[in-house]
Amino acid sequence: MDRRMGTTEIGIEQLKEHLELMARCRMAGMRRGDKEIHFFGSEDLVRQHGREFSFFQLPNGHNLPDYPKSCFYNAYRAASRRNSKWIYVEGYAVASMGVPVHHAWLTRKDAPNTAFDPTWNDRGGLMYLGIPFTRDYVMEIRKSSRVEFYILDTYWLGWPLFYGKHKIEDVMESLICK
Repeated sequence: MDRRMGTTEIGIEQLKEHLELMARCRMAGMRRGDKEIHFFGSEDLVRQHGREFSFFQLPNGHNLPDYPKSCFYNAYRAASRRNSKWIYVEGYAVASMGVPVHHAWLTRKDAPNTAFDPTWNDRGGLMYLGIPFTRDYVMEIRKSSRVEFYILDTYWLGWPLFYGKHKIEDVMESLICK
């Protein structure tokens, strides 16, 4: 029996509830001050704008970066290649232990609801909820940091998605095939 058979909409709803709880915790500890907060952390952003993805195992010899515990780097390297068909997705995934973790994976326009996860390819995640980002935005954020790399929690830029400096609608990749 496939261990993913239990992942239904109920599972995704539980993940969204977890993200909402985390966002409420952040909200309670934040002061608005002079800045208008659009999203109370990455959990709130993903809960509001994330989409569900289903894991698909990559074939042996897939030729994508797959360093252990390096999901952000692995997804960035694949999506940033010249003429790449891969789209960088960042959000939350639930591994076999049942705990949601901040994670990154790949998708493609020809398989828009599919999580291709080179980091967890041997076992996959049970469920994925994330935001696909445009290649230009991924490259822009990567150039802004020489140490860290992720899109959602860009503290070194003052969290531009959370405070509305960058509009999420402008940096999300459309997964509609043309």
